[in-house]
Amino acid sequence: MSHPPNFAGTAQPPRSRLAVASLVLGLANVLCLFLLFIPPIVGIVLGALGIRDAR
Repeated sequence: MSHPPNFAGTAQPPRSRLAVASLVLGLANVLCLFLLFIPPIVGIVLGALGIRDAR
């Protein structure tokens, strides 16, 4: 009886919580039809911080 091949799992890269928060705020802004001005500004700031943190 042969054994199945041994597959080594690959680890996912770590996710930046700031990048996820930026994405959520951006999507919330689109769903609210751009009625609020604070979420996109916060989303842009968090996105920039998330990119800097990921490097």
